[in-house]
Amino acid sequence: MTVVRTRPAATLSLDLDNEWSYLKTHGDASWVELPSYLDRAVDHGLALCSALDVRITWFVVGQDAAIDAHRESLARLVAAGHEVGNHSYHHEPWIHAADRSAVAVELDRAEDAIELATGIRPDAFRGPGYAMSPVLLHELARRGYRYDASSLPTIIGPLARAYYFRRTRLDTHQRAERAALFGSWRDARRPLRPYRWKTAPRALLELPVTVVPGARVPFHVSYVLYLAARSQRLARA
Repeated sequence: MTVVRTRPAATLSLDLDNEWSYLKTHGDASWVELPSYLDRAVDHGLALCSALDVRITWFVVGQDAAIDAHRESLARLVAAGHEVGNHSYHHEPWIHAADRSAVAVELDRAEDAIELATGIRPDAFRGPGYAMSPVLLHELARRGYRYDASSLPTIIGPLARAYYFRRTRLDTHQRAERAALFGSWRDARRPLRPYRWKTAPRALLELPVTVVPGARVPFHVSYVLYLAARSQRLARA
């Protein structure tokens, strides 16, 4: 019998961002009440994955995993054979500005909460808002993470940030901490295929988020939904 080994056609993942995390990013003070649609998101996501017969990576926010009411839903992800990754504890897309001590605390809290909820200590990471920094990457490597998936090699980061600032009500401090949100023009020069960061004590695998080659625009459901609100034909194209 001949065994044919093929590379996977794609990696599939879902950032399990909750309602409160979007409110927080947009400067809405009501986020502190932690409004949630997590259980419904898990229900729909698991049903879709089952129908398509696929297993994906769910990047879970530690704050949600720390809430008792969410633990049953999160445990279902592992029971269904999916991978669970770390999406930070506080889901603050300005984590790239944090120092090593703050990054370590953020990862510790998320790892502990996710392990308590799912029985799995995560070793895959995606930064909230695709935020990344040398400090964060080195800390992930030091902890033995298998990969990071925070790179979004697109040209539209600064445009998305400008649109975001127009649509939100932020004070001076909030605008300053979000000044690098969604990255810079330079991010479009990052590789489209998996690669490794030269981090200590070992190289860290990077799995970039998929973008359309050439145009470097995201192949990402959030952007498709944004287009659909303006043109169904454009979104389908």
